[in-house]
Amino acid sequence: MATLTAEQIPWDSLKSWGIQRSQIENNKEAMERLLSGRFTSPLPFFRNDGDMHLEGNAAIRCYQGKDSVKVEMQCIGPKITENSRLYVFGVELSKDQVKNLCDTGHAGSIVESKDGSKKYLVSLNKETNRLVTYPAEAVNGPKDGMIAGVKLSEEQMKRYCAGEAVYLKNMVKSDGSRFDACVQFSAVARKNEFTHPQWLKEAQEAEKKAKEQIAAAVQEEAPKKGKGRSR
Repeated sequence: MATLTAEQIPWDSLKSWGIQRSQIENNKEAMERLLSGRFTSPLPFFRNDGDMHLEGNAAIRCYQGKDSVKVEMQCIGPKITENSRLYVFGVELSKDQVKNLCDTGHAGSIVESKDGSKKYLVSLNKETNRLVTYPAEAVNGPKDGMIAGVKLSEEQMKRYCAGEAVYLKNMVKSDGSRFDACVQFSAVARKNEFTHPQWLKEAQEAEKKAKEQIAAAVQEEAPKKGKGRSR
């Protein structure tokens, strides 16, 4: 994903919304997010247009448009629940997609435009309660097909690019320790995100229980084998 430079940011446009350059430059995290095309945390804004006065808090991001760098703002919306009716470009998300957004922050499957010409991955900006989209064709999978030292299979890569959560075991952290988690592409962060939805916990518990049952069966069988040899 292409990054911006500080001089490419349309500071005059932001200033018209009461957001000063110094306000961003003094906030290291906000500056990093802005330059990488991601949403900042909500920032206070205000605007006076004649008799109209607007103020509040909004997350902002900048991205390279066709002819210039554009600014997008997200004001804080109502909390999203499993009963929410959500739409992306006029297309209503399925109940499963809404539930996934509540559980993991990601729809978990591709959302197509009404005419089927465009496909998107959809994630939830938890700081604003707003949906963020990312073109599905722009997600080509992780570099070298690896995530945290684990090589994805062809099937896992296909699911990853379709916005699904891929369960990977024995990944390696920067400190050398190992961990298991689900990995999904985040339309908000524009990168991988490690999640632990309920079904992952259930799968891990089932796997643990199966191992315990096998170990118990082996222990139970050992004395029997010992008696057979003593004869």
